[in-house]
Amino acid sequence: MRFMLGDFTSAGAEILDSRNMSVAYLNVDTIEAAQSHVDFRNLISEKLRRLDLDITELEARLRADFGKGAFGNAA
Repeated sequence: MRFMLGDFTSAGAEILDSRNMSVAYLNVDTIEAAQSHVDFRNLISEKLRRLDLDITELEARLRADFGKGAFGNAA
């Protein structure tokens, strides 16, 4: 998981970002709200990661097909 819940105080919660090595502060009233926010950000991060992998796979297939001359004039 990319995002994790850090310290929770009366002022809000710390959201730790393991990829960017950063901390964001979230103004929430309960630890449950903070955890929901972290879960949602992790869900978005995972969807974007999968999309990036899908795009990379499609690019590789296109290059492989192009290299075989499937598109007419291969180099």
